[in-house]
Amino acid sequence: MPDDDDELLQHAAPIDTTRCFFLEYDERGFAKQKVLPVLVDVMKIKRIPCGNILFNHCSLSANIVRGIVNAIESSITTEPGAWDRPELVLAPVDRNDIVGGQGRRITPTEFLERDSSEFDWYAVCGQHTVEVMKTLVKKGSPAVDVYGLRAYSKVRVVYFGDEQTRGYFNVSAFDNTRENRAMMLSFEDAVRDMRQWWIDNHRIEPPKGKVSDKDAVAVAHQKKWQNFLRASMGKTCDKAFVKQALENEYSKDWSNKLRGYMNLATSTEAVWPLVEKFFEMFNEGKLPVGDGKIPLDVPGRVEGRQPGPYTDETKGQRTLYHCIYARDGPKGSTVSWKDLCPSYFKNFGDLTCREREVALLLLMKGEVVATNVKVMPPRVNTECLLDIMHKEWYMVPMFNYVVFRAEGRADDEWNDAFFMSYKDLEDRCGPNGLCAAEWEKERDKLHVSKVKTVPRRLGGVEEARQGSGLGPTAAMYKEAPFHFKVFVYTSIDKLDLLRAEVKRVASSARHIVWDKLKKQTTLLPVCMPLKEVLAAPDDIVAAAQKMTCRAVILDISPANFCTTWTSQEFDALHSMVTKCYGSNWVLFVFAPQKVQSDVLRCLFQWEDIELILGTWKRVDRPSNDIMRYGNIATASRDMMVIVLHAEGGDLRKVTVAPRLVNDLTNVHVVEDKFGKCLGKHGGIEGDESVVYSIWEREPGKLRSLCGSFVGEAEGVLLLGRAHAGLVWELLLAGNNVIACDESAKDIAYLTKFIDILVKDDRFNCHIEKPRSKHRPNRDMFHKLGPKKLKVWEYLFRDMPQGRLDGKYIYRKAKATETLKHYHGALTGAFETFVARCEILKFDLRKDKLTSKDYAELAKSGDGFNPVDSEEDSSDSDLELGEDTCAEVPPGGMVQAHEDGTVHSHGWSITVAAPSVASMVAPSERAALQDIGRCGGNEEDDIEIPGEASTLAPGDAIPSGYCADPDTIYFLEGKHTHTGEDQWGHDIIWHEGVLQPCIQDGEWKMAVKYTSGWKTFRRMSKDIWLKTTELAILHRVRVENPEQSEAAIKAKAEELFHVLRDNRQLEYSNKFYALRSSPSRGSINWKVDQTARTLEGSCSHDFMPSVEPASVAAQAGHRGDDGTTVVGPQEVDITSKPQISENSISVATKQSSSPIDVSTTLPSDAGATHGSLLITNAAMQGRSEIESESDVGLSMAESQLQPSLCTGKGDAQLPLTPQGGAGGDGGKGEDVEGMHRSCNLDTLTADID
Repeated sequence: MPDDDDELLQHAAPIDTTRCFFLEYDERGFAKQKVLPVLVDVMKIKRIPCGNILFNHCSLSANIVRGIVNAIESSITTEPGAWDRPELVLAPVDRNDIVGGQGRRITPTEFLERDSSEFDWYAVCGQHTVEVMKTLVKKGSPAVDVYGLRAYSKVRVVYFGDEQTRGYFNVSAFDNTRENRAMMLSFEDAVRDMRQWWIDNHRIEPPKGKVSDKDAVAVAHQKKWQNFLRASMGKTCDKAFVKQALENEYSKDWSNKLRGYMNLATSTEAVWPLVEKFFEMFNEGKLPVGDGKIPLDVPGRVEGRQPGPYTDETKGQRTLYHCIYARDGPKGSTVSWKDLCPSYFKNFGDLTCREREVALLLLMKGEVVATNVKVMPPRVNTECLLDIMHKEWYMVPMFNYVVFRAEGRADDEWNDAFFMSYKDLEDRCGPNGLCAAEWEKERDKLHVSKVKTVPRRLGGVEEARQGSGLGPTAAMYKEAPFHFKVFVYTSIDKLDLLRAEVKRVASSARHIVWDKLKKQTTLLPVCMPLKEVLAAPDDIVAAAQKMTCRAVILDISPANFCTTWTSQEFDALHSMVTKCYGSNWVLFVFAPQKVQSDVLRCLFQWEDIELILGTWKRVDRPSNDIMRYGNIATASRDMMVIVLHAEGGDLRKVTVAPRLVNDLTNVHVVEDKFGKCLGKHGGIEGDESVVYSIWEREPGKLRSLCGSFVGEAEGVLLLGRAHAGLVWELLLAGNNVIACDESAKDIAYLTKFIDILVKDDRFNCHIEKPRSKHRPNRDMFHKLGPKKLKVWEYLFRDMPQGRLDGKYIYRKAKATETLKHYHGALTGAFETFVARCEILKFDLRKDKLTSKDYAELAKSGDGFNPVDSEEDSSDSDLELGEDTCAEVPPGGMVQAHEDGTVHSHGWSITVAAPSVASMVAPSERAALQDIGRCGGNEEDDIEIPGEASTLAPGDAIPSGYCADPDTIYFLEGKHTHTGEDQWGHDIIWHEGVLQPCIQDGEWKMAVKYTSGWKTFRRMSKDIWLKTTELAILHRVRVENPEQSEAAIKAKAEELFHVLRDNRQLEYSNKFYALRSSPSRGSINWKVDQTARTLEGSCSHDFMPSVEPASVAAQAGHRGDDGTTVVGPQEVDITSKPQISENSISVATKQSSSPIDVSTTLPSDAGATHGSLLITNAAMQGRSEIESESDVGLSMAESQLQPSLCTGKGDAQLPLTPQGGAGGDGGKGEDVEGMHRSCNLDTLTADID
């Protein structure tokens, strides 16, 4: 709704509401002595159609009709005749003559000449009562006869001429305001009525700007708009507003009063369905109300009310309530809550179409409550909704700006023609993953304080009026949070541009090594406007802290001082230095003498500071440069103020002790002649022009002054005038320098100046390129640097068919053993990298490793920064050579030996050099050779727990209990299922395959592979659900090779939800075929069948024959994983299916260790060394799923679990330990990472 300050006021002609009742008053307005009685058939009183005349000030409300029907029908049972029949005001019309969609009005003359039974009628007053009577007549209610409702005689007939049709509206509105009606209109009724009125007026829009009385078209439109608002005032649910609609003079305040109604009533076609849905949910009690409670969840009370709206009066104030039956409470109990208030929606007028959608969705989600009162967090009220919209206003222009710069557009193209709304951005970037859900996640990360001052719109009048534009938007972008930049650049598929941007500042740093002095200083030139520096962006703060800056030199220019340096800027300066340096800092302020009073006035407002006042006289200041004070004049000097701030007031913390006790620091400086910076010093031969004109200060004296406050190896921040001579003097003195200047030309000159002097042999220094530190928590993708492509090429050479390919297993084992601690990587980091590469190669069918694909996969994990800097791998011993182990049988586990051969169950294969073995250090190769060999068997090596275990999976573990990180402790007894309350998620155990265990003093999952037991840390519920969902998807994809991907995903999703609801999710898709699986045989994996997904447990998809058998575990037998199997012990395996001769499995070994990969892995990729079962059928290309369902576990490798297996020795314990797994030391550790901002903070990590 617009502001109406410039509207021409409309004065409506008065309406005579007396003579309109022509049967009761004569033409002079005198009452007639004899009134002609009128008897009206209520069925001929028609609903008022849409047209040019408003016969009634508001439309029919179904809620009011329903309430009156209930009141009348209840009255005839409790107290017949209690209902007082109201008086109706009717307008007669000719049903056969339609004018403007409505019946032609019958004139008084015609009415008297014709029979009134020939007419139809419109209800001017009492339309709800008429509709009630018609309803009762149709249903044959006894109330019709009790109250005589069929032929109604309590009627007044009204007529207005063509020039006074507004009279019908006035009569109706006046009738509804002269006394309190039994039922009030609801806010929803008013909004719907106004929307229809708006549509009937062809979606009228307010006048644009000031209307000239000479513009007839504009004046007519404005008059129509004012009439529209007058009628809308009469349609509100506020009696005071309705009364104002009866006034003859138009009020400019009407548009503001109607704002809450019109913001919803004039919604677009895209938004209106959401408005209707919101009203529906509110009326049903599904949304939180003023107290933050949801009516449906509130216990009810027996109040004798009927469901529906009702009106109650408290202290003379009538309020509309909604009432529903309560879910919780005695029979017939109800819950009531207040109706909506228009003020809740006033701020919707500041929102775009997209933003209104967001607001309504938040209301329907219950995150925002439709109220003005404060609500309990995390919910907010509609007044706080504006904070959310501020974030939207921030995100859209930032998104536009990034696209604008990415496309290399000229500055003059920043206009309406370019700007894109959210819908435009979603349509454009949808293929790259931009959607409403991702947008909302990113919006929630933004802090409100960051977006409070963002202009509301881009383009048009708002762009100029609110001070927005390309310049301010560019400034906002530089301060944008790094996570938001990553989101935007990822959405437009231009992440490389962000990498280049964040490296640009770091690459401009100059790390100067002074060869003779054996020290290093750093120069960081930053091209940034002063106001942006004062905003203390994170990268500037990080750089200042890393370079141990303690002093700031601010040289204020006299140009535009009043607009550039207000009290707000000085406050920002104080905040910036405090944020960068903490409690101890020094500020040098230089300013022209004519503004010194203003500067000092602002500085004296700071607390806990000491000011040293001084002066600075330039050597080449013109002789006529004087300062007048009234009748006198003085030679002009620059004011110099040194501001000291020290913790506890101890100024020794911010000053440097002089070499001699009696040395004095001169604060009244007079320059001597000095060599100024010339153009030729910046690389332009023959250019003798002075670069900084008269504004350059003598570098030696300024550096000497700084030496009294700034120690060696401490940093100085230059603001405003980063003159090259001063910078070089500070670097020579051993100080680090951050030079901030908004002139790109001056920054370019500075860097060139420094580069030239560094190459001068007189100074014995050189620039050293910083090397990225080997940060342990950096993802292996960045840690490997360019050599990650070599790893990819090596792993997937010869196009392996899957994770079980023998040659691939060999290469992966060797690469893992070599690189698992590359550059100090965290345990499991390389395994995580390989697991993700497997998904890209085997599941997503990617032919090459790209940063985009890897980042998309890794973002679901923790600690991955897509624009992190790569480590320098030039010193790496990573030399991936050719590998010719072509004869390794598919699925076979190979083992390297010193003689250059590998063995796999009796086969010897020559390995050509250079091979992966060449990458392994001698100690590492020795460790590899020991895989599968016997460990020690000394009795005193065994670590015996002090007591038998009575723990259940998930119970609290006593301190120090089962704390050996190299031993797996299994529980006594059989465990088949652990619930979410104990384990964090529902999990099904399978004895001998998947069991709970304790290792290193914490609960873990132990999985039996053909190479031995491997342990994993417990997953979070989200990761568990994702892992099991992908396992099901993998199984469905294998079982339905001919089906479309959409059908496969739909089937997998259906199975996942059913299995999750039944608590039957399995860790691996292969576990569904185990006899211990509760869902075994009851799952229909096929897409093309319509039978129920889960049938009864009596029907099975496959049921191999089973014969009892027993196997004796021989004493002293060594397991393939190097553990000792204690026996003899008879183990009944009647639960195992019979194995036919043609499907006997070949036991295999794998040395690479599994980890808990924090990303979306298929079930057979959760452990990085392949299947739990490798059979001959799999080697021969048969379905792995089919062979496993027929065979079950490998007999040779099942190991028939003993009471105790440990690499340290043998013992019999109630709590059964098992030898630790390899690879990660048997610890099963997760890969833990940290989110790090890759701004200057990270990229200047080597600035020390």
